[in-house]
Amino acid sequence: MRKGKNLIKLAFKVFFIFFFISSNSVISQESNSVRTIIIENPESDKRLLSPPTDKKNEKIKLIPPKIILEKKAKEEQKNKKLEAAKKAVEKKQRELEAARKKELEAAKKAVEKKQRELEAARKKELEEARKKIEKKQKERENKKKAEEENRQKELEAARKGEEINKQRELEKKKQVEKDKQKEREAKKKVEEEKRQKELEAARKAEEKRKRKELEEAKKAEKIRQKELEATRKAEEKR
Repeated sequence: MRKGKNLIKLAFKVFFIFFFISSNSVISQESNSVRTIIIENPESDKRLLSPPTDKKNEKIKLIPPKIILEKKAKEEQKNKKLEAAKKAVEKKQRELEAARKKELEAAKKAVEKKQRELEAARKKELEEARKKIEKKQKERENKKKAEEENRQKELEAARKGEEINKQRELEKKKQVEKDKQKEREAKKKVEEEKRQKELEAARKAEEKRKRKELEEAKKAEKIRQKELEATRKAEEKR
């Protein structure tokens, strides 16, 4: 609204300047016409001459009539007014231009400030998003690490458990083998004792048989001796 009023005032001043310029042109034309008439009509009583002089280097000067001087003064006054109006318009234009530049600069600074604020907000959002992503990534890595550690612990526990089971099975097998060895040794011992007993029984039986045979042989030898003695005695008796 304020800019509209300023534009109206500026237009009015420009119109005023053009009006004075047009008037000045008309007055100038009239002044030239008067001067021309005065100069071209030397016998006219409206022409004023300066008094003659004895000096050769001085010239006769034409003195314009009073009306022309007044018109000239008015013309110069109007020109001054027009110049002042022109300067006022130019000053107003400069002020308006300066105000417009100031407004544009302020608007530019406001836009730049807003852009900086938006950029800062965008960077802040990006930084927060990056931190959230890094946090989630770290959480995933920690979770993965914990899962891997648990898996390794489970594998280690399973390996140890398997080693313990294998060790137990090996010890059990060793114990079974030891027991079997003891059984074999006990069985062997029993068999050996049995064999020794059998051998001892056989030896004793053999000794008994031999003693019996020897006794029987002795008895038979006694009988034979007796028979021989009897035979001898019988032969002696013959």
